[in-house]
Amino acid sequence: MEVRIRVTTNARGTACTELSPGVFSVSVSEKPIDGKANDAVCRVLAAYFETVPSAVRIIRGHRSPNKIARILL
Repeated sequence: MEVRIRVTTNARGTACTELSPGVFSVSVSEKPIDGKANDAVCRVLAAYFETVPSAVRIIRGHRSPNKIARILL
């Protein structure tokens, strides 16, 4: 399954909200340095979809706040 996500980095907390079917807003407390925020996004999405973090991959938008992620359920 592929989902579109809008990421907010350096937030106070971690959250995942579904805005519409297949579109999510993800907030993470990590800064976008050395891919740490992307790793955090994968962990948050994995927790939301109740799967392991290795089943979540960002396939587009690695350096952008607008991303597309693939989730293997």
